[in-house]
Amino acid sequence: KKYRSARMEQRSAQASRAGYEQPTTLPRETRQTNYLTMTRLLWLFAAITASLAQDEISQDKWKLARANNYLGLNLLKQLPSNDKTNVFFSPFSVSTAMGMAYAGARGDTLEQLTLNFGYAADELNEGKVLALFKEQLQSTNDLPHDYTLNIANAARGPRRVRYPFLTYTDALTSSFGAEYIEADFQKRGQEAIQKINTWVSNRTHGKVQSLFDEPPDFSTRLILLNAIYYKGTWLYEFDKTKTKPRSSYNGGVEKVQVPMMRLKSTLNHTYNAILNADLVDLPYVGNDFSMTIILPREKTRIGFAQVGSDVAVRSTSPSRTMYPKDMKLKLPKFKLDTKYTLKPTLEAMGITKSFLGRGRSFGYQRFA
Repeated sequence: KKYRSARMEQRSAQASRAGYEQPTTLPRETRQTNYLTMTRLLWLFAAITASLAQDEISQDKWKLARANNYLGLNLLKQLPSNDKTNVFFSPFSVSTAMGMAYAGARGDTLEQLTLNFGYAADELNEGKVLALFKEQLQSTNDLPHDYTLNIANAARGPRRVRYPFLTYTDALTSSFGAEYIEADFQKRGQEAIQKINTWVSNRTHGKVQSLFDEPPDFSTRLILLNAIYYKGTWLYEFDKTKTKPRSSYNGGVEKVQVPMMRLKSTLNHTYNAILNADLVDLPYVGNDFSMTIILPREKTRIGFAQVGSDVAVRSTSPSRTMYPKDMKLKLPKFKLDTKYTLKPTLEAMGITKSFLGRGRSFGYQRFA
């Protein structure tokens, strides 16, 4: 199986949230008069996920959410190649695609994925994981339509003619709503990737126009796909007339001029003493989504690196408490376009059995 993280673009008014959190209703009254001016945006952690009121979420759903966050935060720790590189990916997208791979794993591979995907920590077995992914997808589809959110899953591979492959693809359809499309990567590789790129482009409204630049490896038998498109409106919109060139700091030290947006509002905020950083939520209309910003107070490469460390993985959990606070926010206007080959990253995290080709665990298991 192959999976590639789709290149995704994000404009300043189309960001999304890192983590799986209950929505917050921000009261307009002032609980604390203390202005925080954020002129040094060193690092952004943004990814898409749905959020429901806590009384609507079962304990098991929270377990899957924690597992998805566990995988996403550990990817975040591994992905930066240097302190000047932006990191942008969707933990929701990665965990969904990895969940589809998990549905077909057996033996040592299943055990390794269960441990590294965070399922073992919450005592989630295979049947429960698949049931929760199905419930999660249905819950997301039932959210109010104050925004545009499209989530699509698919698998492309050979003709489904025998057990256990037929049983596996049926599980993909049942738990992930994945459409199965036959493809011959050996004889018609170019045609197959053109259809994949068209599928991805259509599902992301043209934001991701090309996932594959060339046909996959000759040995490829199955490609698992997940596409997410989100477009929302800030609950507290930035005034375009106040966007001016201002100084920002790449990696915490390199001063550059960027278009800087400005906002004065009451936003949910907390200070993390371990990271010596401020965390701020920028909500979208509907309060089902927000963008979480982590801003180190130390304007150095050390402060920047600390945010992406293992400490950050442990101390920025969705259960953190945030409080309304009056502040002045300055945020660089940005557009991100990234593409990752996740195989070395996943191997560094301990997921190695899946890349051994045709093994005793489950047929063909390759990721790229």
